[in-house]
Amino acid sequence: MHILFVCTGNTCRSPMAVHLAQTKLRLRGLSWQVSSAGVYAIPGLPMSWEAVQVLQSRGIAPTDHAAQSLTAAQVEQVDLVVTMTHAQAIEVASRFPMAGIKVRALGNFLSSRQESAEDIVDPIGGGLDAYVRTAAQIDRALEGLIDFLLQQET
Repeated sequence: MHILFVCTGNTCRSPMAVHLAQTKLRLRGLSWQVSSAGVYAIPGLPMSWEAVQVLQSRGIAPTDHAAQSLTAAQVEQVDLVVTMTHAQAIEVASRFPMAGIKVRALGNFLSSRQESAEDIVDPIGGGLDAYVRTAAQIDRALEGLIDFLLQQET
């Protein structure tokens, strides 16, 4: 299984999702691959300082990250494209019709349906607290996503 996490700029939400997912997958003994890209990324930008801080506060040492733009080749090579918002899911499906049913919004997997729009909130400009809240939201949604995918395999 290879999951591609997609956000806007590929500097905070999707790279955080990659690192949080890697930790969860390792704890569950799963060897799935995860990667990330952005629908409007500026290639080469590093992960935001706040995202790095949040991951480090969770005991995760983020690896070097360079933002990359989403490509057709990436979409074709993965099993699942997981976007941070429903609008991004629509954007990916529109740009890459071959993606078909493998595009999902991560917010669909939140266990608490009390999230307002069920989108993963963009923390840009919100300070470190916003990044902490977004990481927690991603973390909750990843639990639901992994559980869903494991049920699909059986």
